[in-house]
Amino acid sequence: MFPPVDFKGSGGGEERLQQFIASDGARITYRDQGEGRPILLLHGLMATGGFFRHQMELARDFRLISVDLRGHGASEAGEDCPTVGRLAADISALITALNLTDAVGIGWSMGASVLFDLLTAPVAERF
Repeated sequence: MFPPVDFKGSGGGEERLQQFIASDGARITYRDQGEGRPILLLHGLMATGGFFRHQMELARDFRLISVDLRGHGASEAGEDCPTVGRLAADISALITALNLTDAVGIGWSMGASVLFDLLTAPVAERF
C-alpha cells in the first residue's frame, strides 16, 4: 500500500530509519528491528520513537516497530494540525503496509490515546 523508503538517520549513529508515505503525502518515519511477534511502540507528545531505545534489546526475541508520530522527530507534520485520529490513521496504514498480525501495542501518554483509537478501528483485528 505505502512501500517503505529506507534512509540513514541524520544523527550519524547506526540507527536505521525507514519512512512510508501517509495518505496525505506526509512522510512518517519508523524503526523496524528484530523478528518474531511484532510489538508496536507509540511515544507521547513531544517525544520520538527513540524514546523506546532501552526496549530495543527486546529485538532479540520480537519484531519492534517504533514510530516517530506525525509532527515528531523525523516525521513530517503535514498541512493540518495532527489530531489523535490522524495519528491513528497513519499508524493503521503502517500496520497494513507492514502486514502486521498478532501485534502487541504499547503506548505511552499520547501514544496510548492513539492506540486506544486503533483498537476501536478495523485494524484492531491485527492486535
